[in-house]
Amino acid sequence: MKLIGFESAKDFVMSIDGVFKFKNKVRIPNDVKLNRLVLKERHISRLSIHSGMNKMYQDLKDSFWWSDMKHDVA
Repeated sequence: MKLIGFESAKDFVMSIDGVFKFKNKVRIPNDVKLNRLVLKERHISRLSIHSGMNKMYQDLKDSFWWSDMKHDVA
């Protein structure tokens, strides 16, 4: 992984396969359509147990990050 060039961005890295990450989570851009697509795919996944907003948020935050994610999940 390669660190991005600013001290204030120390938690952001670009992996060798070109994926932008924040604290080792895939960084999703602030794009309403893309955010909703991630939420929809997570919600309809066969691996998903529909146990509510808090569980969905906890599961998502292990792999993804975007600004205001908790609000979007709610």
